Amino acid sequence: MESLKDKSGEEIRVSICCAAYNHGKYLRECLEGFLMQETDFRYEILVHNDASTDDTGKIIEEYSRKYPEIVREIRQSSNQYQAGNRAIVTKFLLPVAKGDLIAICEGDDYWIDPVKLQKQVEVMDSDSSLAASIHSTRVTDLQGKVCGHFKPANRERLINTPEIIKWRHNFCHISSLIYRKNLMEAYPEYCTNCHVGDFPLMLWLSLKGGIYYINREMSTYRKFTPHSWTELYKDCPFEKRMEFVNTEIVMLNGIDVESCHKYSKSIRKKSNRLLIYALWRYRKIKQLRRSEYLRKILSMPFYKSVRILFIVHICSRIKEIVNHE
Repeated sequence: MESLKDKSGEEIRVSICCAAYNHGKYLRECLEGFLMQETDFRYEILVHNDASTDDTGKIIEEYSRKYPEIVREIRQSSNQYQAGNRAIVTKFLLPVAKGDLIAICEGDDYWIDPVKLQKQVEVMDSDSSLAASIHSTRVTDLQGKVCGHFKPANRERLINTPEIIKWRHNFCHISSLIYRKNLMEAYPEYCTNCHVGDFPLMLWLSLKGGIYYINREMSTYRKFTPHSWTELYKDCPFEKRMEFVNTEIVMLNGIDVESCHKYSKSIRKKSNRLLIYALWRYRKIKQLRRSEYLRKILSMPFYKSVRILFIVHICSRIKEIVNHE
């Protein structure tokens, strides 16, 4: 592959979009993962600095000075995510991106394969009907110990919309995603307003074309870094969790309309599960006993519905005994 210096006169093919907030401890490894890419095309690195208070800004400035034709900083004077702007890449980076393909990796995650971009671009170029490409991702804790994997399939193949609707926590990771920029021109508000970014984005892209999975581990996701979505979400109050769930259900309803109700049954099941799991996690037994939620529980897979119903019954009986005494 040619070096990036040899491609300075070419048009940029891929824009790597990196959202960073107080990622100073991890950002160098992230940026080095971008810069080690061996490609036969030119790419740029756009880093969104969301008003970081650590040395994130200094690190971005260091790399932008060293690689002025590759690294660009988009700096905010106030934190946009905390102000409610969840879709950082869509709102702030896509408008200035020069590539026709967009690759994503947040500042506390990193790429581990030097041919990641090359392989994904070759896949996208091989079939113009493809909307995106993903691959498997390694999960590590803060000490670097591998503690899981995102692996949506056991072989290379197309991923369909119903699979994404069923989305589990280890389905795929945003650091594996590359997609066509033009498909985001009409990206709807019900997607940008959703409390998560990867799930609605993947659903939207799946409606616009195929999503091809490469069965190769080429990125790493760090779990529970400070200020990460997983860290903020895991211990949030019940009211906040329900607020999050409602944004997800609104998004799913929008996707249902966009797909002309082709996946209504799967979307309804997904919405039911989101509500039940939220109530279940916070042990809202009284609500779970209501007929509307009992019907939703019964629509879930057998072993899960039996488990929840059993616990609801036991808790209700214990409460009755205590009140009786």
